Amino acid sequence: MTLEEKQHKINLLPEHLIDQIKAGEVIERPASLVKELLENSLDAGSTNIKITIIENGLELISIEDNGDGILFEDLPYAFCRHATSKIERFEDIYNLYSFGFRGEALASMAAISRITCSSTPKSNPKNGGKIVIHGAKEMSHTPVPGKKHGTSLFIKDLFFNTPARLKFIKSKTSEKNAMKRIINAFILTNPQTQFSVKWDDKDKSIFKPVEKENLKERIKTIILPKNASNKELYEFSGEYEGHSVHGFASALTSKGNAGKGQYLFVNGRLFTDRQIHASILRTLEKVWPFGETGHYCVMLDVPPTQVDVNVHPNKTQVKFFKANIVFSLVSASIKKFIDENTEELIRPQEELFSESEQRDQGLQMFSNNPFSTYSNQGTRPSSFNFDRSKITTATINEDSNPIQLNRLNDRYLIYQDETSTKSMIDSFSLFINYWLHDFKRNFPYIESQTTPLLISEPFQLGDKILGNLDFLKSLGLEIDKLDEETFALRTIPSCLDSFNIREVLSDILREINHLELSKENFEDVLKELINNLDIRDFFLSDFSIIHILKDYSMIEALQTKSIINLDNKVLEKLFK
Repeated sequence: MTLEEKQHKINLLPEHLIDQIKAGEVIERPASLVKELLENSLDAGSTNIKITIIENGLELISIEDNGDGILFEDLPYAFCRHATSKIERFEDIYNLYSFGFRGEALASMAAISRITCSSTPKSNPKNGGKIVIHGAKEMSHTPVPGKKHGTSLFIKDLFFNTPARLKFIKSKTSEKNAMKRIINAFILTNPQTQFSVKWDDKDKSIFKPVEKENLKERIKTIILPKNASNKELYEFSGEYEGHSVHGFASALTSKGNAGKGQYLFVNGRLFTDRQIHASILRTLEKVWPFGETGHYCVMLDVPPTQVDVNVHPNKTQVKFFKANIVFSLVSASIKKFIDENTEELIRPQEELFSESEQRDQGLQMFSNNPFSTYSNQGTRPSSFNFDRSKITTATINEDSNPIQLNRLNDRYLIYQDETSTKSMIDSFSLFINYWLHDFKRNFPYIESQTTPLLISEPFQLGDKILGNLDFLKSLGLEIDKLDEETFALRTIPSCLDSFNIREVLSDILREINHLELSKENFEDVLKELINNLDIRDFFLSDFSIIHILKDYSMIEALQTKSIINLDNKVLEKLFK
């Protein structure tokens, strides 16, 4: 066959090759396999699961459970693509109460490993069986009556027939950590199930069943380091329109990466969502020492019809149909806990620095800026009377690029990027122009572009604002009158859902209270505030500034003079 003939010939791939290719989508690494097997065990109603892993799963992964089991005649079908007992029609995907539903996992495993599966059905123990499959090829299928119901799966020599995939396996430590995280996730969300975990025939851990009221103890065991000096957990919860959240956050923090102990679940399923994660960190920064993060376990319960889990091959990402409610619920629940426990949380923050450390900070501040006093270094207290002046510099690692913010006072900061280029930021101007940028793109805001505040923010405003309520609603700010002077803010435009609303809007609402607002003059009104507003309450946290800088063009920020480059020419002009 000539080269030209080869180029124009289209071949149908054989089934075994299709299975091997599909396996790469579902089984990326040993951790993916462990996840799929544990989901199957739990979907089968197992209350006792034994896990054995040898050589990080490449040599052996075995899962033994006491679930419902599989009938002898059904065993071959369990390893066929798109064979499942979970759904019968497409609409069932949006009403799922099980983990798995595609019927791809076992077929994918069988295509790239040597599998032995023994199963005894709970409904008919005499109709049990055993099947052996090597690289998608059935080697044997025999009836084996059993005494104890359940399924035992032994998976050996993972990727034995696809050696190219072994090149993408990460280090032993990375693979083991990935599997531990998956196993820990199931231990956290299934407290009434006993788990036995054995690594390389030596390191064995048993997690006995616990009642829901003792869930906190199991969470401590999983998310906190074994040698943690402080094992206190903050507990928060909330509910809104059929959506609920129950979470725990550690008092223990560190400057390093706490990601290993941060878990996010929806309907018992581990998933990742950068926006929710960022919202959790931003809200908890009020109780965690500045520049440090802690551990958390946040469990969301959402009606199955309101979440789509079919957006990623590994089901690690989901799509919420009412995403704004979910984001707001998580943030509001944490904020409510903080507000209700302010007095207990003040003390640890006030003791963050000893007197000697405060003295050292003062000396460092003087050496950095000898013409400023300690009192004018941004002494405005936070919600916990935590003196922000005790920390003048924050270093934030965004995508491995260190960004440094040095706060001169509540409004102005020095910004240094990864290239050591320095700029000065007017945080109030930056916020106003960021808001206007979104306003120009999205006005008038529709419901999907707003975020409901599950805990409404009260503001003291005059009756004159009544004339602006319709315009403010079209701006995403829905305000209700509570009494003569008190108004409750019910919704905000989604572009503002990452900020402390009281701190960024109090001064602005108070100032525009008596003005007649319209689409035509709104931009001019806000820009006028940049130069003339007497700022009392406005404060933009360092993390909020970083959030804006990630979402807002630096060129636009420079054009609006929210940011000024501190090059030599600018500095020279200051002294002429």
